Amino acid sequence: MPNPIIERAMQAIHDCECLLDAEECEMLVRAVLRAIREPSEGIIKAGSDPSCDLAEVGQLDALLTWQSMIDAALGEG
Repeated sequence: MPNPIIERAMQAIHDCECLLDAEECEMLVRAVLRAIREPSEGIIKAGSDPSCDLAEVGQLDALLTWQSMIDAALGEG
């Protein structure tokens, strides 16, 4: 089943006129998504109340939501 997030990212790579075939593009896209699966502190704060400490529940929720979204984008969630 085609994955729309992967497909869009592959198209973006292809549009940059990289000399890669579809399989190489997909490998790159998946590698990037896996690399950003662990969000930075700033990303966590942006997804929750920025006044909270990282130990606060709101930021834990943001972390878990981010990871779930990336997993879904990868088709692994």
